[in-house]
Amino acid sequence: MNYLEKGILEYDGLMHVADTSPIFPIGEGWDIALRTLSNFPFGTKLYELEEICRLKLLINLPQKSWGKDPYNEKNYHCAVWDNELIELKRKGLINGVTEANEWEWRINNFKKITKPYPKSKYPMFYNENNDFIGFYREDSKFINIIENPEKSFILEYFGGEISDEDFFEVAEEYNFRAEKEFALIEDGITINSEGINVLLEISQEFNLNKDLHERVEPLIRIGYYDTVIRENAIYFESLLKDIHKTQKYGDQLIDEHIKKCIENNNGIFNAGLKVYRQELRTINKYIRNEFIHNLKEIDVAQFNAILYRQNTLYEYLLEIISNLITR
Repeated sequence: MNYLEKGILEYDGLMHVADTSPIFPIGEGWDIALRTLSNFPFGTKLYELEEICRLKLLINLPQKSWGKDPYNEKNYHCAVWDNELIELKRKGLINGVTEANEWEWRINNFKKITKPYPKSKYPMFYNENNDFIGFYREDSKFINIIENPEKSFILEYFGGEISDEDFFEVAEEYNFRAEKEFALIEDGITINSEGINVLLEISQEFNLNKDLHERVEPLIRIGYYDTVIRENAIYFESLLKDIHKTQKYGDQLIDEHIKKCIENNNGIFNAGLKVYRQELRTINKYIRNEFIHNLKEIDVAQFNAILYRQNTLYEYLLEIISNLITR
């Protein structure tokens, strides 16, 4: 691959959806989605921040804690495709996802952008301009939407005109017939214990980079697993310090490193660099800091899962360092 032509960490398979997004998925597949969600400690709840082209942008904070700029890169995000969340849910590996058809998905989106007026007998909904949109039928699970494009979806599906009195019956028929292809997130996603077990299973076999193997193989042989993780974290940090001639560490070092990467990428903060930055930050916060400051007891399966992430990050590091030196 010619990085001078394609840019730093540009590669086939990485999905670039919108320039404004702070993070992107690194590919497709339920296993990749599971690894993506596992970048945070077990039990972390991930909340939907936005949906773009059936891609869920997630953040590790509830809405009340988002602040003024939840998209800020100082926050921790990940991105997963809708269909992969559904597959993980059907496999029983995650909690917090509900399957929905397109009508239910549109209704859910409608509810997100409206606000109820509580004084009415039937709470009335208004848009951001305070224009009346519709009201909620308390005897029905559907929102009766007046002059709203969501109703046209049902009209298009069945064809022709539908009277108001027939609308709910027709919508019920659609709801019965339509496939559940959309993922709804109400109160955050978590990986459950079965998901953790599967994650550990798929993280056991990989080829450890020869550089890392030479450094830590004696420690692996005697079962000093936390020491291996600690050694790798220190090694990664030392590499970045050496190449940038700095004594910064932690997030300040990562920020300096990414700044140089962008400068050497014609000022473009592309999808690959955003994924790389996020992985650097999550590994620094949730792995490096934990193992640097504490003695940790972990079994071989947990160790291999963490080592897999460190190995992947090291491969990124080698590509980045080579690119920074040759440009």
